[in-house]
Amino acid sequence: MLARYWVPVLKHGDDDLVERFSRVVGVMRRKGEYTLKKPFDYLSLILADGSHATAAAFLGLLNDLFSRDLPYKECLFLARAVPETIGALPESKRNWQISQFRRVVRTDAGLAHPFMSALGEKLHLLSEDGLRRFVTAGLDAFARRPEQGTGFLSLASKQGRDAYQALLVTVTLPEIRGQLNRYLQARTGMGVSVRPLSSMPGSAADGSGEAPLVVSDGRWIYLAEEISLFPRREENRDLYKCLVRLESAHTEFGTFDFDLERTLEAMGLPPVDPEAAEGSDLERFFRIFPDPGLARDLFTVFEQGRIRRILTRVYPGLARDRKSVV
Repeated sequence: MLARYWVPVLKHGDDDLVERFSRVVGVMRRKGEYTLKKPFDYLSLILADGSHATAAAFLGLLNDLFSRDLPYKECLFLARAVPETIGALPESKRNWQISQFRRVVRTDAGLAHPFMSALGEKLHLLSEDGLRRFVTAGLDAFARRPEQGTGFLSLASKQGRDAYQALLVTVTLPEIRGQLNRYLQARTGMGVSVRPLSSMPGSAADGSGEAPLVVSDGRWIYLAEEISLFPRREENRDLYKCLVRLESAHTEFGTFDFDLERTLEAMGLPPVDPEAAEGSDLERFFRIFPDPGLARDLFTVFEQGRIRRILTRVYPGLARDRKSVV
């Protein structure tokens, strides 16, 4: 088993990671070999993905947990639950969420279970500063009265839930999706609806590079599952609305009605063999130019300007209001 797990560590790690792994192996083997499989299976996955910082943070968490005096059943539970919980966290937030998890565990390993439940259910939506402040308040409460702090960190107490709501700035798509769809139906009457970006086929949702906040294809508007760019929850809610306002205009005012054959005919160019090129008419049009990326960027600039002019004429109130579409 260890021979298998050493391979990704030696292949993708550095001297620091090798030392961390060796130390954690010793700590966990003293608890029993049953603790190794699931945590190190997950470690192998994140190393293969190139997430070295996450791997180091995860090994630190394992060391903090399994170096404590824990009963067999608790070790068995943690060996399964910790990698499952960490693996389900948003990748962009995972490192600093692990850091706060470690603060909790260093205070008392018995807090791991209740905090994990709250982290997986709701606390993962907090910003970095919000989660740090929440954990600080919870640990302060634990220092005064352990049962009060446990209830706070697990969101089982009203105090903890109130603190969570006060610190929450993230807005998720499910909570605003109905409102956005009603707006789209009322404005366009074209059956355009919103979907999460993860449901979009193709490269926009495959995790390569920085994921966009919004993409549309003329039938669906694909939006990020959550937005937390701004320090106030209302601002993030407004951003969802602004994105839908813009993308619905592309459908309403014909961006996706571009006809390649008619365009080439007007330009005096020969038609493109439909079997020799894949993609939409716009994508095939861009590939005609020596620099398709530049052609795409220029088209986007001018098309955004065209949409802006139409919005000013057709929906002057919307064009003036930068915050709301409802």
